[in-house]
Amino acid sequence: MDIISTEFFALYLVTAVLFFFFNRRIEVLIVSILIFLWSYSPLIIVSVILISFLSYAVLLRQNRFTKTIGITAISVCLLIPRIFGFNLISEPIVFFGLSYYGLQAISLIARSKIKSIRFTEVFFAFSNPLTITSGPIQPVQKLSNSLNRTGLSKERQFFTAIKYVLWGVAIKKGLSDLLYTYFIQSTYFEGSTSNVNTLPLIIITGFYIFFDFYAYSKLVVGLALLIDIELIDNFDDPYSNINPKAFWKNWHISFSEWLKEYIYIPIGGKRRLRFFGLSLAAFCTFLVSAIWHGFTLNFLVWGGMHFFLFSFATNTKSSKFYHFIIFYFVTFYAWVIFLAPNWSVGISIIKGSFANWVWDPVFILISLLLIPTYLFIVRFFKYWTTHSHQTKATTIIDFLMFMVLICVILLFGGVESKSFLYFNF
Repeated sequence: MDIISTEFFALYLVTAVLFFFFNRRIEVLIVSILIFLWSYSPLIIVSVILISFLSYAVLLRQNRFTKTIGITAISVCLLIPRIFGFNLISEPIVFFGLSYYGLQAISLIARSKIKSIRFTEVFFAFSNPLTITSGPIQPVQKLSNSLNRTGLSKERQFFTAIKYVLWGVAIKKGLSDLLYTYFIQSTYFEGSTSNVNTLPLIIITGFYIFFDFYAYSKLVVGLALLIDIELIDNFDDPYSNINPKAFWKNWHISFSEWLKEYIYIPIGGKRRLRFFGLSLAAFCTFLVSAIWHGFTLNFLVWGGMHFFLFSFATNTKSSKFYHFIIFYFVTFYAWVIFLAPNWSVGISIIKGSFANWVWDPVFILISLLLIPTYLFIVRFFKYWTTHSHQTKATTIIDFLMFMVLICVILLFGGVESKSFLYFNF
């Protein structure tokens, strides 16, 4: 049952109606969650209950030693499958995102107090269909506060949620899936790059990855908001920043905050511990980030490139133009390594951007059009959702935008749908 499938939306609609008419909101959600998990495998239900119970049991002890043991055990279970390529627990749970469970469990154990959390809330945090595959990593306390509120979304919040949902689906179908079908699939996975310069493809790659992540983030925030649950909006406007710190504050925000809180600061990020003049905390942070995505040469190099970028920005005082060139060059070439199915494909595409001088005009045109498209999408949506005062003019704009988004979804609904990149991690 995919998150953008008809079956999922039907289940979600029934859940939302019951959520509104019944006071026992958490129970309604849990029944819906069990149906969702059962559609994949009954074993997933057992796995989620087990993980929830173990995390809750650690919380019951409420002492530093037990928490340390619990976090260490979870970290081992999280890292070993990534490093050695085998699974310590059932295959279905890995399909749903072992990384998410590990990060959520560490966050839960480190932050939470047992007096303020029930087991049902812990179970919901681990099994929420909107976050189970890939996040955002939401503190259980915030989820608990949302669940304990009364009433469905107010009218304005309801329309804001609809904006998020339609916007997310439209970006996925009308941009991300199109870019994948006509540019990414043939070049990254079918190897048809030998006769053209791949520099425009590298620009397309960076925007494809952003639009796919961005669409998923908007979709799940909107679906959650419909039933009055607030989730972190994980993607904002990262490419408008040439400072790596600002970039990561706008890219996969909940994961970046998790790395900062549990890796960067504990190792001494604020104290700037140095190793050969470089930040040890930053090195460890990007190393963990790379392994979290996968213990492969591609991801390790990707993490190393961002560590270089972070170190360069921190230790070098150059002109803004120089920083601008270095930032976008390293960031977009790093995305090639990130997305490539193996090292040889990534290197081939990078070499092609320097070696081949046969330019494909379609690639060039699309790569150039994606820049203003990106700026319009991120900035218009931010304006549309934060300045929607109830006037006649804004009501007309809302109606027209709803019609446009629905037409985009219907028009491109027939394009082969690719699973969200989020689901790979």
